[in-house]
Formats: sequence, structure tokens, C-alpha cells
Amino acid sequence: KPSKKTFTEEDDPKRLIGLDNLSDEATGDFLKGHSQLAVEKLKRVIDLRPDFTLAYSNLAFIYHEKGELRKAIELLERAVALDLANSSQMAMLGIYFQEAGELQKSLKILEPLVEEYPYEADALNNLAITYWRLGRYKKAEQTFAKLLSLDPGYASAYNNLGSVYLGKKEYDKAIRQFNKAIEYDPRLASPYNGLGVAFSKKGETEKAIANWKKAVELSDTEYNALYNLGITLIKIKRLREAVPYLEKFIAIAPSPKYADDVEKIKEILARLKNY
Repeated sequence: KPSKKTFTEEDDPKRLIGLDNLSDEATGDFLKGHSQLAVEKLKRVIDLRPDFTLAYSNLAFIYHEKGELRKAIELLERAVALDLANSSQMAMLGIYFQEAGELQKSLKILEPLVEEYPYEADALNNLAITYWRLGRYKKAEQTFAKLLSLDPGYASAYNNLGSVYLGKKEYDKAIRQFNKAIEYDPRLASPYNGLGVAFSKKGETEKAIANWKKAVELSDTEYNALYNLGITLIKIKRLREAVPYLEKFIAIAPSPKYADDVEKIKEILARLKNY
């Protein structure tokens, strides 16, 4: 016999609408660049209604975008502990563990998730990335192949498969996959960074530079392309051309993920001033 839920003042429709509105306001604040205000509003929503599932996803995403990965993980772990996390949030937690370098934790979440939801494209994509980062290239390739058989137009999967081939030093295969990603979604910046790396490894520096420039033109958050472009221009003595890219990297690359790289670039720029 199902248990009867006791409805309280917290379940009042007016109160729930108010929390929905507050959550929507937070999303609007974030899109306008007021991320801290968005954080405060979503924390308030969760304080007032701890089972407001969507607020956990939105707040975790904002923490992630602010470079506060540990806070994002802890928040999603809290949702799991409260038995609130849905498949989308579990996939998010899996990818955040992956980004934090906690690959076994990522695997522990994503493998059962894919088993339960075998046709969930994002979960398959995230699991394949975890396999790749663990150096399990064959499993990564197989998982990407399964994903692309389900959704042949999944541009990011081609991009990620290209990264697998980069890891295996199979640069021509990588280039083919990055080009497929661009074919399906020309607005994606990441495949251009991948092409830059592949051409650089093949000794085709001008092609590498052209692709990195395209990546940073398409996205302000393609930090790796910005770094690769600036460093490569320095190496080939195109110093004046390099400086704006390096200065932009220092200005926008999020800490702590890029803290060491930022310090390295600062040292390079300091030496250039004395050059």
C-alpha cells in the first residue's frame, strides 16, 4: 500500500511558483554575467526547498563555469545523498569527476548509468571520454562507435574520437574525425584546436596556426587553442603576433585549472619586455 504524503506549507502551489520564479531569475542573472547573484539565488532556493532537483543542476553548472569544480562536485554528491539525482545529474557528476582527474569515480558512476540507459547519448559520450583519459583507447573507440551508430550526427563524439587518435599518435585518423565534427557542426571550436595539435605534431605549423586562430575566433573559452597559438608563435619568433593571444590567455583563463600555465605565460611576457 503506497504511503500517504503529508502536504505542508512548503507544498503550497504559490510557494512553489515563487521558487520557480527565483530559479528562473538566477538563470537570467547568470546569462547576463551576474554569476555570483545567480549562485546566491539558487542557494536560497535549495535552502527553502532541499528537494528542488533542478536547482542542484543549475547551481552545479554555474560553479563549474566559474572554475569552482570542487563545489560543483560536492553539490551533486549532496543531491545523490538525498536521493534526488536523476540520470542527467549523474552524467554531470561523472563528467565533473573526470575533469577533476578522479577517473575511477567517474567510471563508477558512468558505467552503471550506461548499462541502465544504453541509448543515452551524453552518458555514452562521457563514458568514452573517461576510458580515453584512463588510456583505455580500445574501450573508448568501441563506446564512441556505439554512440555514433545511434546518432551519426553527434558532432562532439567525432571531436572526442579525434582526441583518442591524438593520444594514440594516429594524426591522420585524428584529422579525419575533427573534420567530420566540423562538417556536422561548423560552429564547434574544439575540433579546430584538435586539428591545430594534429598538424603541429605532423610539422605543418602554418596549418596548425590557421586552425588555432579559427578556434579562438569561434569561442572565447577555447583556452587550449589560445595557449597553443601563443606559444607556437613565440617558438617561430613571431613575437608581436603572439603577445595579444598570450595576454588574452592571462586575462580569461580560469584558475585553478590554468594557474600554472598563466604563471608560465607571465614569465614569457616579462622576458619579452626585456628583449
